[in-house]
Amino acid sequence: MEYQEIKRKVAKANDGISSIIAKIRLFPFSKDAPLERWEKICKELEDQLRDDIFRISVVGAIKSGKSTLSNFLFQGDYLKRGAGIITSFITKVRKGSSLRAIIKLKSWEEINNEIDSAIRRISIYEDSLKDVLPFEIRDAKKRSMLLELLNKIDINHFLKDGSYDINYLTISLYLSGYEKLKGLVSDKPGQIVYKGERFHDHKRFVGNDSLAIYLKDILIEIDTGFFDESIEIADCQGSDSPNPMHLIMIQEYITLCQLIIYVISSRIGIREADIQFLNIIKNMGMLKNVIFVLNCDFDEHSSMEDMQEIIDRTRKELKLFIKNEMQLFAFSVLFNLLKEMEKRGDEIRDKERIRLERWENEASFVEFSKKETERFLEYLRRILTEERYLKLIKTWKDKLLFVGFQIKEWIDINMDIILGDRDKTKDLIKKIEESKKRLDKIRSAIKNSLEGAVNDFKSRIKKEIDTFFDSKGVLFSSLRQFIESFQIPYDRYMELIEDKSLSYVQYLIFREYKEAVDSFIARKMNPQIIGFIRRMDEKIKEDFVSAIEPYYEMLMDVKTDLRIPYSIEIESMLDLDYIKKLYKIALPSIKSALEYSIMLGTETVLRFGIYKFWTHIKSILKREKEESDTKEKIKALEDGLKKIKRQSLESIQFSILNYKENLKYQYAIALIDSCKQYLIEKMDEYLRQNIESFLHMERQIKKEEFDKELFLKEMDELRKDLMYYLDSIKQSFQFS
Repeated sequence: MEYQEIKRKVAKANDGISSIIAKIRLFPFSKDAPLERWEKICKELEDQLRDDIFRISVVGAIKSGKSTLSNFLFQGDYLKRGAGIITSFITKVRKGSSLRAIIKLKSWEEINNEIDSAIRRISIYEDSLKDVLPFEIRDAKKRSMLLELLNKIDINHFLKDGSYDINYLTISLYLSGYEKLKGLVSDKPGQIVYKGERFHDHKRFVGNDSLAIYLKDILIEIDTGFFDESIEIADCQGSDSPNPMHLIMIQEYITLCQLIIYVISSRIGIREADIQFLNIIKNMGMLKNVIFVLNCDFDEHSSMEDMQEIIDRTRKELKLFIKNEMQLFAFSVLFNLLKEMEKRGDEIRDKERIRLERWENEASFVEFSKKETERFLEYLRRILTEERYLKLIKTWKDKLLFVGFQIKEWIDINMDIILGDRDKTKDLIKKIEESKKRLDKIRSAIKNSLEGAVNDFKSRIKKEIDTFFDSKGVLFSSLRQFIESFQIPYDRYMELIEDKSLSYVQYLIFREYKEAVDSFIARKMNPQIIGFIRRMDEKIKEDFVSAIEPYYEMLMDVKTDLRIPYSIEIESMLDLDYIKKLYKIALPSIKSALEYSIMLGTETVLRFGIYKFWTHIKSILKREKEESDTKEKIKALEDGLKKIKRQSLESIQFSILNYKENLKYQYAIALIDSCKQYLIEKMDEYLRQNIESFLHMERQIKKEEFDKELFLKEMDELRKDLMYYLDSIKQSFQFS
């Protein structure tokens, strides 16, 4: 049975059971029934059905075909292909009832903070830029002053390897896009919605760097595609983007993902950047979630044999890195997209139409690509049905059957009491009273055990977090070693040191140093932190299951005595993802580690000035120059770099230690407390409340005056409706 059909049946059964609970509420003797508890479980299930999003991230190097693959999966040219490197961001895509693009914009505060940081860094080179700080982009005078100062700087100074310096680019793009977006940005993050005929207008934001830099997020809803509304596909930035912040954004998103599709271009094959990124995923503990797509460019291969050689080589190279079972699919992503567009009658650019016609004549390529595409889609369908939902479906089944059988038992007991089977009722009430005493002892033991265990859990988790983030531990030792080993690349800067001003050279060195450190944090430290957190989550769940298990069999004995025929297993009950949502527990963002501030330009220049003064004195006294200007500059730069290293290390340590405390108390300790509270509530919910309601039933029925025949008939109808839903649930979940 397809997942969406199961989901519809679950929703229908849940609605039906909720309706039965509402009808029970109208009975005069239902006052002490655990109605709110039953309603709460049904509401939880409704929320889970609504929030049931399976996230797939499409990752890979720049220009590997990620956006084209995402477009193909939604059977049309919806996403901007070949978006900019500097200002790109994660574009999330889901199926909707119609075409719609929801663009979320940054707030003025976020924009000003980004510009402020960029100005502070460039001011190492051009100190006069500090005159506009703190910067406010809505202030026309400051905008004009900043633009004037930038125009005085030699723009070639901000070119590196053919690309503009990211700090300079950030400032200039914000200034360039201001007039077009000033009416849309506000003090709080806002959004723009494009739908219908205006849907494709969202591409101008992605395609125009001066507009894209104002964006915070994009969610695209598309009414076509291979998947249903519960799938979210994220078209991510290039894993080899020069901006470490992009890498951290990808890392934070893929921690939410159940599947990662890694795209490799057959033109280039596996590069060092790919291995580095796969190492990041491995350190995050998510390599088992990765499948690979080798995007075959038919134009690059002279024959099918040549293409097969590329595929085999790629597989071997991946096998060297991935020891376990690996899934690799090889097909032309662009050919597939163009064929889908042709099938739909969409407009295809002349250049791409010519390529399509040429490729269609390559019969062997087309046939191979078609078979691989079918294999890829079939694999995805299997992942997104059977494997994806086995655990989730079991949780839904447990909750529905548990509530349903509790209601059935409540109806049966009430009908027995109303019918006046006194002996049967007395025996049941006596058994309930005895079970209540046993259960109270078990509950008390569970609560005491959890209280003691939770304190142990907290102590251990605190110790593990402190050890992992210890300033002398592996995490910081590797950072310290990296920073200490960074050297000024004199051979690259010697000519500049001799010919240019010291402030310009020190800015270049500062920029290179910061880029290196940022990259180290994003590629080495952050994945280790994420991997540690994932292991910590698993241990927290294991600890709670171990603490509850000794009492679980005792609870099951009580359940049998009470004629409660269905129970929820601990594994299903302790759903950490749901508990985090319920208690609003979120991981603190690691992005703060990249926000360390280093402003040492003035101090370095001052130090250089002192050296120049003493050189001049020695020159007068000895009548000869003992040190050259170049040596003086190098000495100043070296001393300045030592200071930068020391202060940056202190600043990063401070940021990470702040993160550690937030992780410890706002996340780990909060999660442990929430798990304890949730489990105790569930124990009450699943057993104690029902016992107390049963104890009150007989007295309540005796007190009320009502038409017994009418209520027996109504309850019998409710029982029939309930059994219909319970049978439907059992049939729907047979394969699981």
